[in-house]
Amino acid sequence: MGGLLQHSLEVVHFCQTACQLYPALNKDLLLAGALLHDIGKLEELEMTSRIKGTVKGQLVGHLVFSTIYLSQKLAESSLPEEMKNKLLHLIVSHHGHQEYGSPKEPMFPEAIVLYYADELSSKAAEMLEYVEDGKTTTEDDFIFSKRHGRNIYLK
Repeated sequence: MGGLLQHSLEVVHFCQTACQLYPALNKDLLLAGALLHDIGKLEELEMTSRIKGTVKGQLVGHLVFSTIYLSQKLAESSLPEEMKNKLLHLIVSHHGHQEYGSPKEPMFPEAIVLYYADELSSKAAEMLEYVEDGKTTTEDDFIFSKRHGRNIYLK
């Protein structure tokens, strides 16, 4: 209902495209990161009369929940240690910058691709929704967005 599945699939699609453009990327690693990067949101959010953060989710956050979940699953796997570390890095770095909540910034190609795929999916969806909402509230060509700090063209 809130678009988490749609967002995750968009991130997967962007990552698949990146793998076609850059065959040196580890496709399995990148797609695993794309599928798992927001898994912690299942614990961070709840559906009542609206989608909202759980108390635990507000206090801890989906990056931490995702890392804990993946760490537990990786402990049961026979993957090489380097692959486990790379998967965890994809989760902790997918917000791209420390000021956006990532404890680590992306340190290898698949991590940077995941960050930008996640960013592109969320920013494109946000802008499209803003334009559609703006068209219902004004007949003007532009509407000012406080969040973006600029005018948004609606036509």
